[in-house]
Amino acid sequence: MQQVVGIPENGHLRLHLIECKGLNNISGILGFGLFGTMSPYVHIHVGKFQDWRSPVCRDGGINPRWDETNFFDIEIKHRTQMARIEVRD
Repeated sequence: MQQVVGIPENGHLRLHLIECKGLNNISGILGFGLFGTMSPYVHIHVGKFQDWRSPVCRDGGINPRWDETNFFDIEIKHRTQMARIEVRD
């Protein structure tokens, strides 16, 4: 007799944020660096209630590097659960 293994209801999402390449330099577009140097960070939303914000990368310019890892709890049974990743400055 074959045993059927069910899909677990909960799990973990491991997100490893490494780097961005070629971000738009808003201070270069506006001229003379009116807003100072770039200080990008990443904001991640998972599901309805989980948010994480990376540290600000002050020395990366248009190619910032973080090398940060974060874990999120997820409900596997809800296949419509979404993750949104935003790079901000």
